[in-house]
Amino acid sequence: MSTQQIPPFTPEALTLLFRQENFLAFQKPGFPSHYWAPLLAACCGASRNEVFFLMPGDLIQKQGVWCLNLRRLGDADTPTRTIPLHPWLLQLGLIDLIRSQQETDPQKRLFSEYRAGRENAGMVFSRAFVQWIKTIVAALAPEQQHLFAADFHFPSLRALFWQQVELAGLSSQSVELLRGQQGDLTRVAKELATLPMQELFPPLPDFKDIYIQP
Repeated sequence: MSTQQIPPFTPEALTLLFRQENFLAFQKPGFPSHYWAPLLAACCGASRNEVFFLMPGDLIQKQGVWCLNLRRLGDADTPTRTIPLHPWLLQLGLIDLIRSQQETDPQKRLFSEYRAGRENAGMVFSRAFVQWIKTIVAALAPEQQHLFAADFHFPSLRALFWQQVELAGLSSQSVELLRGQQGDLTRVAKELATLPMQELFPPLPDFKDIYIQP
């Protein structure tokens, strides 16, 4: 799970990329992954496969904590780690989305708009994400373009998560759990809640305001 060779997004780049009009331009009707995949990478350290192999049943409540089971391979392989959800994801409406699919289509991947083989998922999404970055950068003034490294891509959000984990000084036990070991989920949830993920991004619209019509 090393992200040492991947540059994390900087706060300056996040502010520009996720500015509301730019973020809305990346959204597509029927493609909820365009909303949630970046946030799951930033707030859970989820890889592309872990996002796009998610099933509705992977939302669980354990030790009184809302968590996601994450896996690196498809075909309902045993989850490789269980991650408490950052409070910001709850505020934005992730649980409502998953519960809705638990009721309507529990056997379908949570983000099934992109095809997934057993060992690879979301590659087309990654290409769309990189193209979104390029489009935003091209529209910036020349003096702002330097804020985006040439190798910023989807894993840079995951690298951001691990950077924040290190900066916050999470306990070694919590880091081990985040990397796939067993541990005290209640303690980890409390420590994760201290990560200032919401403060690193500009204000984002709630999911329902974009994808769910009244």
